[in-house]
Amino acid sequence: MNHIDISIVIPTYRRAKGLMRCLESVVAQDYPRERMEVIVIDDSPSGENKELLEGASQRYGYTFSYHAQDHKGPAAARNRGVRMSLGEVIGFVDDDCVMEQGWVRRMLEAHRKNPAVSAVGGWTVTPGRAIAPQVSQFLANGSIWVKIGGREQIIFFPTCNVSFKKEIFSSFCFDETFPYPGGEDLDFFWRLFKNGSGFYWEKGCRVIHYRRQGLAQFAKQAYVYGRGNLLVQHIHGDHPLLKELKTGPVSFWLATAMNILKIPRFSRSLGSRAIASFGLCGCSRKASVYAYFILHKIFYLAGNIAEFIRISRQGIQGIHSASARRIATKAPEFLILDLTHRCNLRCNMCDIRKDAYCDEFTTEEVKGLITQAQDWGVRDFVLSGGEPFVREDIFEILEHVRARGYRIGILTNGIVLTSEFITRLKPYLVEGVLSLSISLDALTPAIHDEIRGSPGAFARTSAGLQMLSELKKEFPLVNFNTISIVLNQNLEELLPLAESFKALGVNSIQFQPLLANNLVMKERSDTSAYWIPQDRLTVLDKVIEGLLEFKETNPHLVRNSAENLRLMKKYFRGTLTQQDARCFAVTRTMLIANTGDVTTCFDCYGNVRNASLTDIHASAAADKAARRVKGCLKPCLLPCFCDYQSLEHG
Repeated sequence: MNHIDISIVIPTYRRAKGLMRCLESVVAQDYPRERMEVIVIDDSPSGENKELLEGASQRYGYTFSYHAQDHKGPAAARNRGVRMSLGEVIGFVDDDCVMEQGWVRRMLEAHRKNPAVSAVGGWTVTPGRAIAPQVSQFLANGSIWVKIGGREQIIFFPTCNVSFKKEIFSSFCFDETFPYPGGEDLDFFWRLFKNGSGFYWEKGCRVIHYRRQGLAQFAKQAYVYGRGNLLVQHIHGDHPLLKELKTGPVSFWLATAMNILKIPRFSRSLGSRAIASFGLCGCSRKASVYAYFILHKIFYLAGNIAEFIRISRQGIQGIHSASARRIATKAPEFLILDLTHRCNLRCNMCDIRKDAYCDEFTTEEVKGLITQAQDWGVRDFVLSGGEPFVREDIFEILEHVRARGYRIGILTNGIVLTSEFITRLKPYLVEGVLSLSISLDALTPAIHDEIRGSPGAFARTSAGLQMLSELKKEFPLVNFNTISIVLNQNLEELLPLAESFKALGVNSIQFQPLLANNLVMKERSDTSAYWIPQDRLTVLDKVIEGLLEFKETNPHLVRNSAENLRLMKKYFRGTLTQQDARCFAVTRTMLIANTGDVTTCFDCYGNVRNASLTDIHASAAADKAARRVKGCLKPCLLPCFCDYQSLEHG
């Protein structure tokens, strides 16, 4: 799978015709299709656009990623699209919009030329001569910049024509508590701006916005914006575009009365500017512009009043409680489910085989956890073990994932990857439902077999890798990755392994430092027979430098960051500290043990058989576990906790 430069997220709701027009403009872009992805989030629980997307994929020879959700609104749709994305840049366009040629290329060029900015916005136009959509677009474009401290500053872009660097979404997301499709974008940009984010306006990135033209739609939109904008001002209290809105019990009504009296001036001022911008001639058309601005303001103020009443009745508080809600509801990006501790190998460096027996998750329990994770917005859901493929119901589980339009990863030793088994996996692999991460620790069969405690293990796993390589040549969506444990016995094998994996066409390569005890992960010891001894640390240093050079020439192939690789020198010397590496357990990674316990190295902070994932994640016990993890004095360097990268990257 090629590296993805940009993920284009399109929220949609009952606009099949407009969505098709939008998709046509995306696939027509003058940018390599294999370096971008298109994610459609259908806000209709019926998933009514699924067949339409399947037909479009066949028509254009391009696979669109489609996901349906309960009717949660555009904020939830955009957040989910971001969580499912693989690109370095996230682009947003609406289902009633069309990208002009060059949109993708210009967006990415603007980000590369302006590395310090978080967002790049474009110029949005409305076709035709109808007055209502022209006025709506004029108001939207007029919100992009404002004077702050005597300087013109960009503080907003319409979310139908904008892109963001993916990294900002590790700290920010759209507030899904906004009950309407209005205001959530203004709130999002204002939080970014106040955090010091910079925005860049690339007017060459043009989008044509096919707004609905009816009088009723115009009035409804003004009303919704009135509600959303008052909520923004209630939350923040300092938005420069909303100075005329007050939210106090007395000041609101006084300000609203003043705004009603100012309607004629509002219409005259903005109407004159809009007429000049539109280049309109004729008294009747000019009069229509003024009338629409009056209508907009009337319904906008009606929305203000309705929202003020709702806020007053429900006792909705300001910015501090809103921030708390955002933090509490944000899903981890990576969820690992220990499906079983049964295994078909007797790995000598693994302690899981020593674990006491417990009742495994039932099929329905596994399906339920997958459903919860998908609905919550978890991007990477991974089945681990033991060996997940020893589960008799594994294909029933995969079929559930496929039916829901989700995708998961499976960590496997590769022993079961025979020709017959891969044939059964093929539908899930070629459709992008399943990605595999396969363990291989050496190119010398005797070394790998000794580590894995099973003669012939190398031959079977390497044969499976070769068959997946051939399948990927025919079906490029096939996603298979490798994991190699870094230990004393295979140091000289690691760089040749990387070269071999590259030749196979794997999506990514991951190197994982040996754990002293993977049952009791907090244990740190250098007494293991596989630990790298003092007299071999210089060999380790040389190997790490070789892997760093390999990564430099293959930056997207090695999943470990360069810093993670470098820190392995300190890890095996026992000098790694909490200042060197931070663990993201709880916040970005959730681990569910085969008992149902949700754990870190130190704590159990819930059990999925007793509570939902979201309730566990938002609990006081989770907060306590996260604080303890943050204070870990001896990080493990496991990439899934300390160096997380999406399993879908490659």
